[in-house]
Amino acid sequence: MKYLKNPFAKEVLEKCNSYQSNVEMFRAIFKENFFYIANTINPNIKDIVEAMINCQSFSNGYTIYQCPSCGEYKSVPFTCKTRFCPSCGNIINMKRANSIAEKMFNVSHRHGVFTCPEELDPYFFYDRSLLHVMAEAATDAIKIVINDVSPKRNPLPGVIYVIHTFSRSSEWNPHIHCIFTVGGITKYGKWFPLLGDHVSYEKLRKTYQDLLLKKMRRKIGPSFLSLEDKLRKKYTNGFYVHAPRVAETLKGSPKKLIKYLARYLGRPCIASSRIDGYDGKNVYFHYTPHNDSKDENTSTQEKVLYEKLDAIDFMIRLIDHIPEQNFQMIGYCGIYANASIDRVTKAMQTGEVDYLYSRSSHTKRVEATHWRQAMMRVFNVDPLECPVCLDTMVPLYAKYKGRRYSVELGKKRKTRGKSKRTKNRR
Repeated sequence: MKYLKNPFAKEVLEKCNSYQSNVEMFRAIFKENFFYIANTINPNIKDIVEAMINCQSFSNGYTIYQCPSCGEYKSVPFTCKTRFCPSCGNIINMKRANSIAEKMFNVSHRHGVFTCPEELDPYFFYDRSLLHVMAEAATDAIKIVINDVSPKRNPLPGVIYVIHTFSRSSEWNPHIHCIFTVGGITKYGKWFPLLGDHVSYEKLRKTYQDLLLKKMRRKIGPSFLSLEDKLRKKYTNGFYVHAPRVAETLKGSPKKLIKYLARYLGRPCIASSRIDGYDGKNVYFHYTPHNDSKDENTSTQEKVLYEKLDAIDFMIRLIDHIPEQNFQMIGYCGIYANASIDRVTKAMQTGEVDYLYSRSSHTKRVEATHWRQAMMRVFNVDPLECPVCLDTMVPLYAKYKGRRYSVELGKKRKTRGKSKRTKNRR
């Protein structure tokens, strides 16, 4: 049930919050109830959930560290490294944001959100391959709208998209988040900006609607024709698209930009901080709805919805958003795709465009996502600091599935060579 004001007594939530952290409470919900539905879901998804439940468990393996000064030992268990895990998912989220920021050019961008009407939700739920059709329709619509400004120059924009399947209440709501350039590189290797960074919303919405319905009809077949006609008559202005301009202040601050990208392009279906309590049967959580579902007469503090949900229903709601194995949730199109490397190289050689950040600054951001740096940044605690003499501990060996492996701190994998896009970076 959903409530506008928090109806749960403080005494109830205090009894629920007997866990040391929200992450521990999140795992407890699945650990105590997952066996009820474990045999009813896809085996690959089942493995992901079980890995999350056993995250940071010594049964999954661990690394032994020793202090070189006093000889003190410390064991650090392995993590699950799955996106579904609230702790590991944040690290993956930051790595994804770093990867996106590395590829961005120092030009104007917009953040686009492409949605679909609720009549289409069941199609995307039961056939997840249609999510790629939605992403393709969104990126093609952006290319068409920008290219139509000057067809002779044939400007090709850059689009980075991420598929989202959840709303703020974690219910099924498929949509596409995009970061796209407000302009493009012409076939002559010149940068062509749109005048005043203007993008026609009306044309973008109608183009996106037309492409999505046509692509879905080809994918589904003639049975989709009747629904297509109804949707075209109902949504005469096109499907809803929102594309605010990315602030210039974000581009000047790498930390702010990455935080922005991580928030909108890679956030989990529910943050552990939004879980208020768990009493062994029910889960209590809250969320802030979108503007279209808020009451303008209410105060700012009241614009939060509280929900009480059975633990099994809560698990099913979240598990529905776990993608199948090898399902691509993020894509690079236009000048951000590897297929356009020749056009990008030509533009960079003439100084038309350049990367937003240099290679050296990107390396520092990637190193900051290592588990040790992440712990120091979030909790202000060095996990490798010796509790006795405060010296930095070094790894001795790792143990995984009963076998012992030698490890070296900071060891990197060997690469065969550098890509063309990496060579172009300063």
